This record gives sequence, C-alpha cells and structure tokens, in this order.
Amino acid sequence: MFTFKNVTKNITILTLVAGLSLASLTSIIPAQAAGVAVTLTPTTRLVATTGSVSVIFTNTVALPIGSKINVLYPNTYTGTPSTANVTINAVAPSAVVSSASGSNTLVTLTTAALIPVSTAITTVFSLTTPSVIGNYSFVVYTDTNDYGSAFQYIGDANAANVSAFVPLSLSFVIRNNADTADTNTCN
Repeated sequence: MFTFKNVTKNITILTLVAGLSLASLTSIIPAQAAGVAVTLTPTTRLVATTGSVSVIFTNTVALPIGSKINVLYPNTYTGTPSTANVTINAVAPSAVVSSASGSNTLVTLTTAALIPVSTAITTVFSLTTPSVIGNYSFVVYTDTNDYGSAFQYIGDANAANVSAFVPLSLSFVIRNNADTADTNTCN
C-alpha cells in the first residue's frame, strides 16, 4: 500500500542519500577560482613614456611554487620583460617567457615562492607606452584559473566632452516695508 507516511519516509531517505553524495563530492572537487578585480598603476600615462606598470590582483586560490601568472597586453608597448626587470610582490620570478600572441605580447611569469590564497599580487613591468593615444587592455590569468583585466589610458583618449543647453531663468519677489516674512529687504 502507498500511503502519505511511506512517501514522506522515501523522500527523507532520498534527501539523506543525496545530501551524503553532495557532501562527498564537495570534499573531492577542488575549489574553483573566479574572475578577479585587476588594477593598473598608473591608470593613465602619456604617449611614448618609459616607466613601471604595476598589474595588481588578489588571487582566490593559493599559487604553489612554479605556478604561472600570465599577463597579456598590446604589443604596441615596448620593452623586453625579464627576471631582471619584472617582479612579483617585489621578488623576481624564477622564469619569464615573453612571446607574441597576435597583436599582443604574452608574458608568462613563474612564481619562485608560494603565494597564499587572498594575497594582493603585484607584478611590475618596465615598459614604454604606445605612441598612439588610446585605451589599452591588460589581461591577467593564472594556471589556477584566476582571471581579470583592466585598462590603461594613454594620452587623453579617456576624456569625454560634455555640453549642455541650460535655459536662462530669473525669478524674484516684490515685497513692501510692512512685509516681515522675508528677511531680504529692498528699498
């Protein structure tokens, strides 16, 4: 016989089994990383100037020794990234590989030390900015699946001209000497 009591009992058993299965799965599936906020310092630069570009993000998964941090930027930036002129949190990476990737430069940095989870990671490059005014994207992704991007504004390409028509308006109130409601007096 199929009664309400049996249905309730079967649902409870199914829920218990499904809960145990999900609990078991979460213990064997590693944490997944996600998109992260990326900051560039400085955010704006003049055209064709040499200086440091800091790419900053906070990792959501620990990066063990030998992990890869990839930075992709337009190949109109010049300079050759190497262990001598690139740092990760003020430490030289164990390896720097730079290669062309279409109209971009891909720089792969290999971590020389463990970077714990939730660390603000700062990679510093010595680069010369493009000679053309524009907004240029830097993309970061790691082999632990953290990823993000940010723009650097070169020249005044990030400027927006705004114009508006504001109609003229003039209003006033005529008062007399007997009117004490207004503190403004007019003779």
